[in-house]
Amino acid sequence: MALSLKIPLLGIPTLDYLAAQQPLLNMPMAAVLPAGRGRLAVGWYENKEGRWESMGAATIVTAEDLSAQINQPTYICGEFDAEERQTLSRKWKNAVVASPAHCLRHPAMLAELAWKRFQAGEQDEPISLAPIYLHVAEAIPD
Repeated sequence: MALSLKIPLLGIPTLDYLAAQQPLLNMPMAAVLPAGRGRLAVGWYENKEGRWESMGAATIVTAEDLSAQINQPTYICGEFDAEERQTLSRKWKNAVVASPAHCLRHPAMLAELAWKRFQAGEQDEPISLAPIYLHVAEAIPD
């Protein structure tokens, strides 16, 4: 639609959108989204200059694998079910699991992120935007 209307188009990665609405803390953050079949897409973020900044490409893990990776105080936000929340909360010394209210995506935050990019004169070419598909090199868990 943006192409036919000749209006700017701005892509915002979902994990970045989720991370941006979290409180700024002095600890790493894992933003998670369901990836199907008991797996989570995880993006790691750090507080840099007053905003959450991605620390690399997202990965696919189970809640158990993510829990095993947490060895220091870490804020965890995102969309996970009650069982995954319980698994992550077991790391009570190091896992700070966001409240359910902070785990919802708020459309106003998406609009704010896009508006900042628009005001900075940024835009994306429609042909360059596509979903990001994360691949797993191992068998899908049962």
